[in-house]
Parts: sequence; C-alpha cells; structure tokens
Amino acid sequence: MAENIKVFKAMDFLQNSQEGKINLESSIDMVRQLGEASDLLDDYHILIDLRGTEGILNITELIKVAMEVAYHKHKFHNRLAVLMPDESERIMNASDFKTMMQVTGVQFDFFVRYEEAVKWLSEGSVNESDSDDAQAGR
Repeated sequence: MAENIKVFKAMDFLQNSQEGKINLESSIDMVRQLGEASDLLDDYHILIDLRGTEGILNITELIKVAMEVAYHKHKFHNRLAVLMPDESERIMNASDFKTMMQVTGVQFDFFVRYEEAVKWLSEGSVNESDSDDAQAGR
C-alpha cells in the first residue's frame, strides 16, 4: 500500500447501526468523523472501505450527505476514494455522488477493486487541492 493512503473501514463508523447498514444518519456521522480524521492527516489521501456494508441512500439523502461533505470541505485536503461492493444499484448511487462531489470541488472517486483505488490515490500528490486553490486565487 502506498505510504500516503489511510484506509478507514466503514464498519468502524457503523458500529452503532444495525448490522452495518448505511443510512442517512450514519452517513452524515461518518462524514463528520472522517472530516476530523482527514484534518489531522494532512499528508494522506483517504480510502473508505464500504465492503461488508448494506443499504443505499435515495437521491435526497445523497444530496444531504454531499452537502455535509461540502460543509467540511476545508478538512478534506487530499483525494477521497470509496471502495465498494460491485453491485449495480450501489455503483449508480456512487456515480451520482461523484457528480455531486465534482460540483463541490472535492477530489472523489469510487472503485470496486482495491488496487485501482490505491492506484488513483497514489497518482495524486498530497495537498494538491490546496495548491489548486492557491493557483486559482482562492
């Protein structure tokens, strides 16, 4: 594994939910906790492993989670990737979320293969979003 990638297992954040089920409340809580962790891990890209979880958010819930990420955007300094089960409904859900993340400026992508996720994360230099903001005069 690349040295600048920190992996978080979603199950660690879903311990209080029923059997690893993803819902709006647990997703927003996960974003908040990951934001805090990411803020402390300035030199790391974040990989969230959703394998072993169940559930899917509807489009309204996805928008709410995306708004929460946007609110904490200043804490997500580097790339953010999700490793997920290879299930068509969840992939469509992740694709919608990726579009929302592009609007917020968060560097996000999703993968069903660990190696592809690590490759994408490794291609990005740490703190590249900060340098992009500086170049854009933000």
